[in-house]
This record gives sequence, C-alpha cells and structure tokens, in this order.
Amino acid sequence: MSFGSPRRMKAVNEALVREALIARGTATMAELSGDTGLSQTTVGQTLSLLESAGQIRRVGTLASSGGRPAASWAFSSGCVSGLALAIHERELVWGRTDALGAVLERGTVTYAGDAVEAAARFAGSFDWGGAGRRVCSLGVPGAVRAGRVLTGFLAGEWGGRSLGDWLEVRLGVPVTVENDLNAIALGYLRSTDAGDAFGDSRGDGRPDGLAYLHFNKRCSGAGIVIDGKIVRGATDFAGEIGFLPMPDGRTFDEARLSCADDGAYADLIAALLVTVNCLVNPPLVVVGGFDFRHDLGEAIRGRFAVRAAAGLDERLGVAVRPGLRFVEDSSGHYLAGLGYLAAARALPATRLTAPADERGTKE
Repeated sequence: MSFGSPRRMKAVNEALVREALIARGTATMAELSGDTGLSQTTVGQTLSLLESAGQIRRVGTLASSGGRPAASWAFSSGCVSGLALAIHERELVWGRTDALGAVLERGTVTYAGDAVEAAARFAGSFDWGGAGRRVCSLGVPGAVRAGRVLTGFLAGEWGGRSLGDWLEVRLGVPVTVENDLNAIALGYLRSTDAGDAFGDSRGDGRPDGLAYLHFNKRCSGAGIVIDGKIVRGATDFAGEIGFLPMPDGRTFDEARLSCADDGAYADLIAALLVTVNCLVNPPLVVVGGFDFRHDLGEAIRGRFAVRAAAGLDERLGVAVRPGLRFVEDSSGHYLAGLGYLAAARALPATRLTAPADERGTKE
C-alpha cells in the first residue's frame, strides 16, 4: 500500500475519527469534524464505515434548534477481543483485553515442557467471546527482533524462528511478540500512577516516556519508552544494563550479585540511576523485579538524590533528576502493556508516514 494512496488515506481518516471519538467519549459529526480537521462529509462517510465494522455505535441524538437532530456516537470497546499472554518459566499469565487495551479478566496457568507450545495450546483453546476482531500479544523474556527471541531461555530452541509468524499460522489471528520489560514500561506509562509521577517531575502531567529497570536473580534489564515509542537500538540490544562494564572489569550484574553489604548495593543502584538519567534523561524511572532489594528503596533514593544533586544539579544550575518509583508487583503493568499492543495491532493509530516494513529496512 503506497503512501498517499486512497486506501492509506481511508485508514488515516478512520484512525483520526476513532481517536477523536475515544478522547471525547461521545461526539457528534460536527464535533468530530472540528477535532480532526476533516470535512463533515468525510467524517460522515468515515462514521458509516466504522459503524459497519462494529467499531462505533449511535448512542442517541442531541436536541436541535432547527433542522435534523444531530446523532451522537460512541466507540465500541468490544470491537476487539484480545489475548495478552506473558511467558514465564513454567507459568503463563494471561489477560482478556478490549479495543482500548483494558484488561477485563486475568489468570495464571502452569505448564510443563516447551513454553511456546504451551502458549499456543492455551491460545488455541481460549474462549475469545463476542464478535470482535481477534488479536494476540505475547510477552517474552529476552531481546526480540521481528518476532524472533535473541536472548533468554527461549532463544535456544526458538532463536532462529519467528514466534510471531509461527503463532499466527497456528492460531489464525494476528500476533505481536514483545520483550517483557518493554511491555511493562508501556503498561506503566499508561497507568494513572505514572501520570501522577509525571506531574510531579515535569509539571505538565504528560506521560510520554520512562525507563523501567528490572532485577532478577540472573540478570538485569530495562524497558525504555521515549516520546511514546519503545527504544530498541540499532540491533535491538537497548536496555541490557546487566552488561554495563564496571571500572574493575566486571559487568554490572556481576557487581550487583556480589555486593559486600547493603551500602555497596545501594551505592551501585544509585550510580546506575544516575547513568540512566545522563544517557536517556527520562521524566520517570520505575524500579522493580523479583530480586530488587525493596527494603533498601529509601536508602537508594537518598543516595541517588545526593549523587544527582552533586554531579548534575549543582553543575548545571537546574534540577534534572527524574521522578523515581519502586514497584514490587509488575504483573498488572505487564498485562496492561500487552493489552495496549494488542489493541494497537487490531486498530492502528493515525499514521501519516509509511511504516518501516513498507519503506524497506536496511540490514
């Protein structure tokens, strides 16, 4: 589909009207025309297409001082039936999601044997319900490139194959595969507590970026979102903080797993936070993971503040510290991020430039 083609412009118009309607809750054709800049004729044609596709519905009419009463429209979140599926070792966490990415229902199942095969079996027997467009988003540990897992426990057997392509053939529905920490970062970005934190750190309450740092017993990693987009890096290696070199020749993870005492651990994490801030300068940093020392959270916060103030704020003459949040359970944010990805796959947002896969990519 070439850029500027009637098909693409139709898709852009649909996305513009859909997003404006979601933002308002309910709206008339005239209101949507004003919000989108499209003519009322174009808006009317687009509303008819969206209604036929089951994405919107009429919710009534508004009183008119003359002429025909104006119809009022609302978005139908049930037009998408999504499955968010997070793979852990020996466990699958799943969520039923809608067209807004909201998690309507969630659960956990255990499995034995191959994780991807277990995920395929679960999705194959999943009760999608309703008549909405079906779509699946899969979260996996490890770096992901074009549906292929590059690192983590799935890379051995599945590293050379695209999980997304294989699952799409197996399930017959669109499948998006994403790194677990990227999904968590997206989920946290869309949460209300993230909005509060951004309001604290930026003064405008605009949650458009953050860094999520995750620590477990084997490795550390990060999911980074800037301007609403995941930072992946040239070779999809962005966020692999566990490999950061330390002055003594060890990696960050080797240093973290062999800290001599609580003070050394707090200093190390505080130094990492300063490094992330200098490299990315996100408005918010969220820290979590099964192996993070939450009992040292306030000590880390204090040391981070001292390091940032002495090394950055005093030299620059302005506070550049991000907001800092600690989260003990990221499972809800994980599913929320996957729900958002499922909704985005089913109903793409406004796009006025050709995507990378249509422009061609360089290897």
